[in-house]
Amino acid sequence: MTDITELEDSRGVAHKITSRNLRAYKGREFACGECSELTEINDLPLICHRCGGAPIELLVRPTDWWNQPALEGAHVLVIGCGAVGNEAVKGLVMLGVGRLTLIDFDRVEAHNLSRAVLFNHASMAAADSDFKVDVMKAGALALNPNVQIDARKAGVLDSITARKRGVEGEHGMTKEELAKRVGWPEVLEAEDLRLLASEVDLCIVATDGVAPKAMASMHLYPLIPMVQGAMNSSGSTVAVRVSLPQVTSCIMCPSELDAIGLDSSGLPTPYIREIRRATGMGGCDAFIEAAGAASFTDATSMVGAAMLGQAVLILMGWPSYVSSGHTKWPITAPLWDEVLSMAPRNPGVTSIFSTAVRRDGIGNPICAMQCYDNLWMNFPDAPRVLALDSGESGVPKPGSTRRPLGA
Repeated sequence: MTDITELEDSRGVAHKITSRNLRAYKGREFACGECSELTEINDLPLICHRCGGAPIELLVRPTDWWNQPALEGAHVLVIGCGAVGNEAVKGLVMLGVGRLTLIDFDRVEAHNLSRAVLFNHASMAAADSDFKVDVMKAGALALNPNVQIDARKAGVLDSITARKRGVEGEHGMTKEELAKRVGWPEVLEAEDLRLLASEVDLCIVATDGVAPKAMASMHLYPLIPMVQGAMNSSGSTVAVRVSLPQVTSCIMCPSELDAIGLDSSGLPTPYIREIRRATGMGGCDAFIEAAGAASFTDATSMVGAAMLGQAVLILMGWPSYVSSGHTKWPITAPLWDEVLSMAPRNPGVTSIFSTAVRRDGIGNPICAMQCYDNLWMNFPDAPRVLALDSGESGVPKPGSTRRPLGA
C-alpha cells in the first residue's frame, strides 16, 4: 500500500490518490502527460493504457460529485464518544477525514465493549489510558493511521451540571480550580467552544442528555455546521438532525411532533419555559425522551450511518453554498429544517418531520433562543433572521420549489 499519485484536476484541485482511497476514484479518467490519451482509473500505479506515460491531469465530469480532498482536508469536532460517537468516528476515519478533535470526560467500562466498535480489547491495550477519548483514538488509528486525532478528556459545562457543582455566573475560578470543582480533567465553557469552532469545519454532537446538547448548540450554532443523533429509551427509534449556521433551525428547535401549548397571553406554557430554564435552551420533548437513553447496537449503527451521510453532504457542499451567497448546494442538500426519524426494527415507519418555525400568539418564533433571538441580536443579516422577519417559515432548501427569499 505504498503507491501514491499526486495530481490536480481540471479545476486546479489537488488530489492524492493512494491504495487506500483508490475506490473513491475508480471509474474516473486521467489525461496522459505524454500522449494526452484518457485512461480510466482502475488500479495503481496510474499509467496510460496507450503509451505507459504518467498522468498529468484528473478530469472532472458533471457526474464526478464525490470530493475526496474535501474529506481529507476536513477537521471534525466530536462531542460525546459513547456508542453513537463510536459509529460516527468509525465512519469518518474510514472515509479518510483528515483530522478529529474528540471531547469526552468519561472512562470506558466493561459494558461499553458490547456496543462501541472502537472500544475493544486491542484498543484498550494500545490506549494511553482508559478514558473514552484515548481508547477511541487508539481504535481509530488502527483503522486509519493517517488521521490526526486530538483526544481531550473534557466535558461541556451545561447549566444543569453547573448548578449541581455550584458553578454559576462569573465564577472567577481558574481552569484547574474549575476542573477540580466539577470533577472532570478539563471543563469546556462558552469561550472554549467558540475557540474550537474557529478551528473545525463541522461538529458531531453525540452526547447524552439535553443540557450538554443545548449548551453546545447555543454557542456553536451561529458558527459551524452541526450533525446530531439520538435514540429513545428503548432503542426502537433514532433521530438525526442538522443545523447549518445562521441558515436552518438549530438542533434544539422543536419539530412538528412536539406539542407546544400557549397560555392565555399567547406565550409558551410554563412547562416549555421550565424546560428552557433547566436545560439552558430548547423545549423539545423528543430530546428530553432521548436523555440518558440505553444503547443498542442496531440503533447506534443506524443513527451513526445516517449522521455520517449528513456529514459527508455538509463537508462537500457547505463551502460552495456559502460562496454562492446561500443559493446553490452543489450536490444533494442535507436535512433542512427537518428531523429524520428511523426505526431499526421497523424500517417502514421511517419519516421526516419538519422543524419549520412555529410562532406564538403575537407572531414571534417559538424556537430555541440561539436560533432567532441570539441571531437577531448578533447576526441581524443572517439568512434565517431575514427569512423569519419576512414571515417565512425558514430559508428555502436549495433545489426546493419554494421561492427564494426576496424573489
